[in-house]
Amino acid sequence: MGVFRSAAELRDASTVDTVESVSNGQELIDCIYDQKPEIFDHIVIAGHGGPTWILDDEYGVTRRTPLNDGQVSTHKLAMAISRVAGATVDISLAACLCSRSPAWFLHHKYGRCIGSDWGPRAYKPGGLASFSSSLRDWLWWHGCRCRIRGHRAAGHTTALALLAEHSGWPGEPCETLFLRALPDVQPTLLNRRKWVRLVTGKLAQRWLMFDDRVEKEIRLIWCTD
Repeated sequence: MGVFRSAAELRDASTVDTVESVSNGQELIDCIYDQKPEIFDHIVIAGHGGPTWILDDEYGVTRRTPLNDGQVSTHKLAMAISRVAGATVDISLAACLCSRSPAWFLHHKYGRCIGSDWGPRAYKPGGLASFSSSLRDWLWWHGCRCRIRGHRAAGHTTALALLAEHSGWPGEPCETLFLRALPDVQPTLLNRRKWVRLVTGKLAQRWLMFDDRVEKEIRLIWCTD
């Protein structure tokens, strides 16, 4: 919980309106509804995560049909966020795998094993069946434009280098930080190793928190390393 709380407090203290601890999806919804309408431009959700859920796989928020007490859908979360965010909002998902489609979907789409979470697929557009994609689509449905950034692999809550953004129209794939920063570089094994070495840590953390200067900084570091 200490790690998750520190992730939620990464923004400058003067810009943070509230930080709350929750243990399930319904508590998250209740916390959001307790806030004043249309005041948030950036929301950070820090916790455990998977391709189709955040906070907890049985009692958190899921893109599937909720089955347990305390578990809620991404539709319900989007409805709550749209109330406090107004027309636009940035959302940082400081949790594992939330911007990656589940393995069954990837196998169905590509008809073959596509490799590990750290393979080339994680560096390319995708995430069509991910938690991030579902939340983005529902926020649009509620009239809220959004940018959602999250992880495409399992790793540290904020320092993981495999990041992506869902911000296009509903149903569109994500854009990865790798391609944003290095559009002409291929995700070969050597380049993936270099990427993880250079970006893991503060650079990844800053981009997850919507510091767009990171993309240019990565380009400069990549060329001089």
